[in-house]
Amino acid sequence: MPTVRSRMDVLHALVMFGGERRRKRAQPAVSAAQEPPEQGDASDVKQVHLTHARVREPV
Repeated sequence: MPTVRSRMDVLHALVMFGGERRRKRAQPAVSAAQEPPEQGDASDVKQVHLTHARVREPV
């Protein structure tokens, strides 16, 4: 039985590590969308927010 438990532990660690990598990869995009753009171009920010709103709330 210890082999089955160790396999489950490895799978659990892989799943947790994958979740951490996914969260870290998505973090810069969210922070970049919330921060004001460097050139002061507001149309890009509006477009980003519209796309995110469309993804979050499907019609």
